[in-house]
Amino acid sequence: MIFKEENNYRIHRLRVIHIYEADFNLILAIKWRQLLQYADKHQLINPGLFGGRPGCEAQSLMLLEELKYDISFTTRRSLFNFDNDASSCYDRIVINLASLLNRKYGLHHQVSTLHATTLQAARYHLRNSLGHISSEFYSHFRDTPIHGSGQGSGNSPCIWLLISSTLCNAHNRIAHGASFTSPDNHTSVHTTMVGYVDDCTGTYNDFQPQQELPLHTMQRNMQHDAQAWNDLLWCSSGTLELQKCSYHSLSFTFRPDGTPCPDLSHQSTIEMIDSATSTTIPITQTSILKPHKTLGHWKAPLGRNNKTQLKALIAKSQKNSLRIASSQITRFGAYRLYIVAYVQALKFVLPQCYFSEKQLQTAEAKTIGPIISKCGYN
Repeated sequence: MIFKEENNYRIHRLRVIHIYEADFNLILAIKWRQLLQYADKHQLINPGLFGGRPGCEAQSLMLLEELKYDISFTTRRSLFNFDNDASSCYDRIVINLASLLNRKYGLHHQVSTLHATTLQAARYHLRNSLGHISSEFYSHFRDTPIHGSGQGSGNSPCIWLLISSTLCNAHNRIAHGASFTSPDNHTSVHTTMVGYVDDCTGTYNDFQPQQELPLHTMQRNMQHDAQAWNDLLWCSSGTLELQKCSYHSLSFTFRPDGTPCPDLSHQSTIEMIDSATSTTIPITQTSILKPHKTLGHWKAPLGRNNKTQLKALIAKSQKNSLRIASSQITRFGAYRLYIVAYVQALKFVLPQCYFSEKQLQTAEAKTIGPIISKCGYN
């Protein structure tokens, strides 16, 4: 078991890592990689999913969010952005459903049977940090079933991608979604849900040429889309952590002289029904000035001067810098760590930011010193 947050020992915040037999895990990785390439080549995967696919990366999802906000600011059209947080996606996979979907996307039935029957007969032992393996174990029984393909399995990312793709296809049929059209009406894009593994974002707007729907009607439609995704996820054995879900509502007002400006006074709340308990959970709109964290980025509709993102970058850079400077490695090793850890962490976020040169120089002065001393540069 490993930490989700540093030094957080609470049992529900620990991640279980399954250690498979090497040859069996190699089979899973190779066969499901072939399945993924086949499904991607034949365009069987929902185009809104970016996680675990060839040629896709997490930054694409953040760029898409920036583009949606830019179009809304340009056209003065309202936009609702609902951020979903799925809980323990790999550990909640029902293998019966996964086997059906694997066959649906083209996996050979013998490979699917091998995977399912192995998990059904598997014995789960515990291994401690010293390498000792427990003599006792637990396993799957009809009265006490064990679900999940396991963290550490070579095919879990692909299986979850196929499940998510099927759910997104169903969501596209029942959700209102958002549309964006070019000024000449030659190019039009419609989207309902995009995601990267368990981080999914629903989008809603009413992209009418002249008059959009009233704000309360759009809010009701967005609530319908969010509830539909929650119900679909529950049907597949997944679940949303509704307490962690949030949404931004970007709308515009006009001054007496016709100047448009974002509506900072608008506040709203939607109600989501928890599929497990059937209780109603209110979710209050997050201010368009307050960023939310997704895939390592802090994003807000009005977040061009995002101080939260800058503070997070500085804190992470200082942490990496001190680790490099205090480690028992040579100057060459410190330089390599600087390239693969320090620089890459910045390159992951900076392309989606709007910091001035002065802000970046100040941040560099606060973080780079220990590395310079370690590497021996002037």
